[in-house]
Amino acid sequence: MKICKGTGKAKGKGCGNQLQYAERGGMKVYFSKYGLGTSGCKCFYSWFEIPEPIKKVSDKRKFENKEYLKVRKVFLQSLMFCQVNSCKELPTEVHHKKGRIGKLLTDTRYFLGVCRECHSKIELEPLWAKENGYSFNRLDK
Repeated sequence: MKICKGTGKAKGKGCGNQLQYAERGGMKVYFSKYGLGTSGCKCFYSWFEIPEPIKKVSDKRKFENKEYLKVRKVFLQSLMFCQVNSCKELPTEVHHKKGRIGKLLTDTRYFLGVCRECHSKIELEPLWAKENGYSFNRLDK
């Protein structure tokens, strides 16, 4: 439950009444069923909109992520060893050599099947990774 904190002149000095939730004309609003409060707050008549929270993942990206998980699973199943030289571990992750923006998310030409340890090394040592061909500049064609 929300508590009235006042509006207008009484802002910050609300009556302390509990506010109830309702939908009016497609807006999410809170109001008090008690009418005028003790500090002169008119919370019953003060309607305000509660904004919708911003989505953490867009609908488009949700769809792209579903496709990526399918492609990723097939790619990792086709490998026997981590693709970093001299590593004989089982690959558990996909490193995107050129990034994950747009179509690159599912473009297997730029996938690298790696173990957790090698993936950390690639991410923490970008110069070494670029010298050995494990990463590319995203702006290069």
